Amino acid sequence: MNKKLFFFDVDETLYDNKNQSIPLSTINSIKVLAKHHTLAIATGRPIYLLQKINPILKYFNYFVSLNGQYISSKNSTIFKSPMNNIYKLIEVLIKENISFGMAGENERVLSHIDEYSATFFKHNHANYPKINKDFYKTNNVYLIWIFHEKLKIRKIVSKFIDYQLIQWGETFFDIIPKNTSKGEGVKKLVEYLKYDVNDCFAFGDALNDYEMLSYIKNSIAMGNAHPKIKQVCAYTTSHIENDGIRNALVYYGFIK
Repeated sequence: MNKKLFFFDVDETLYDNKNQSIPLSTINSIKVLAKHHTLAIATGRPIYLLQKINPILKYFNYFVSLNGQYISSKNSTIFKSPMNNIYKLIEVLIKENISFGMAGENERVLSHIDEYSATFFKHNHANYPKINKDFYKTNNVYLIWIFHEKLKIRKIVSKFIDYQLIQWGETFFDIIPKNTSKGEGVKKLVEYLKYDVNDCFAFGDALNDYEMLSYIKNSIAMGNAHPKIKQVCAYTTSHIENDGIRNALVYYGFIK
């Protein structure tokens, strides 16, 4: 069997947020898979927020992070694309008193805490980053997180033609440049590594995985995935709590 390239989303694909752990079957499956194939993370998270998967992090060779805005190997940066012309957008968010986060190359910050951002951090069992609404003035920003009602956020972002809204929760969104996505980042890495896309596999569950799973033909939706993700994928495995990663790898013949 020739060497394949595997992409894995993090939250609710590798890491079970409800139980705050990586399923044991996933840990064991990743260990076996890494002996014969190339593994990559594809996440909306920045690479400095991957502590949740520390038990398996060493098995991954490449990282498509910040929904495709930053691509790296263990030792070097392959591609990075900070956001441009964000001053007016951020000024509007501040004026509307909307809580938002900014991800830089080495840290993330939050503008302020409100009921929406508090709900997000509680749901994800995460600590608050430091508060710094002026971060963008002195740092490159690769992604903006935003916490509010969908209709209001869409109305604001629609006025800025250079950006798009990626929804991954009821009131949680990413703002990234248009023509950018986790799928575009994955495509860049596939081409950089000179893989045939038919030799690639991808696992995901959320709406920000849609472009990635549409691009990779051997796409696997977790049993707990959003219905739109299941529709676009070639195969739907079991729920993350029911050995979803392992069962898919068994189905495709990569492990026994």
